[in-house]
Amino acid sequence: MSDLAGLADLEAWLGLPAGNPDEALLERLVGAVGSAAQAWCARSFASLEWTETRDGTGGRRLAFANTPVTAVSGVTIDGVAIPPSPGAPERGYLWSETAVTLIGWRFTRGLANVELAYTAGYATVPPDVTQAVLEWAAHAYREKDRIGMTSESLGGQTTSFLVKDMPLRVAALLQPYRHVVPA
Repeated sequence: MSDLAGLADLEAWLGLPAGNPDEALLERLVGAVGSAAQAWCARSFASLEWTETRDGTGGRRLAFANTPVTAVSGVTIDGVAIPPSPGAPERGYLWSETAVTLIGWRFTRGLANVELAYTAGYATVPPDVTQAVLEWAAHAYREKDRIGMTSESLGGQTTSFLVKDMPLRVAALLQPYRHVVPA
């Protein structure tokens, strides 16, 4: 089961009753599509604790690899714990959903000399992400009987099928959440 959408949500989207004969298939689809959505976005949506080891840049700011950040529990540079700043201009670190900024310190240049410990992710899945998963899973469900088929002729009438890994609307819904690697 996906943590991005549930079986009941998918059944409702498809207009199927609970207890329908395809429940096992639908549950597998919503889980697989939820995993694929997270892989495509290169992120986990659940709120998780992260520890990153990074190279010091010589600057005062570093972007977090996982966002949105909801708490920072530690910043260490060259083995020295940097305290949180009570507010500018006091020495220490300040953070936002996307980056940590140092006041009175620098991320000294070095290889793997910076450690960031923080919590990032969503307490609840954004509704547009859930909708993308539902639409993608519904698309896969409807396509199950015509995998590999691009068109079908019946009684002199031809129906063409759009063959894509991910429907365009799903990509549009997920695009704002696609992870970009920090520089």
